[in-house]
Amino acid sequence: MKDIFDQLAATYAKGFIRYQRCAACGHRQTFARPFCVACHTLGPEWRDADLGTVVACTVMHRAPTAEWKARLPYAIALVDLSDGPRVMALADPALTTGDRVALKPGGVHNLAYFEPMVTK
Repeated sequence: MKDIFDQLAATYAKGFIRYQRCAACGHRQTFARPFCVACHTLGPEWRDADLGTVVACTVMHRAPTAEWKARLPYAIALVDLSDGPRVMALADPALTTGDRVALKPGGVHNLAYFEPMVTK
């Protein structure tokens, strides 16, 4: 499992969230497995996503542990990835439901972090 977590952290550093997609049925899953949980086909392919839409967001004002106290306040968001599943990640506290977001390259504290998408 450590290899999988290291691989995921490496994709955050590049500005992507990694997920799996089944070539047989198209199911998308965020928890790495050697098979598709929908149809049980072996070897789902890896995909990368960096954009999404906020489904829900909340700002935390109480820390679950002493280590998180210095990070207060922080936001947690549910994000529907544009080309993948729904994920939970840290987020910019100013985000609201419906906002388009991009994964911040490098994340924050080695964790996935979404910020407002900049349109050009």
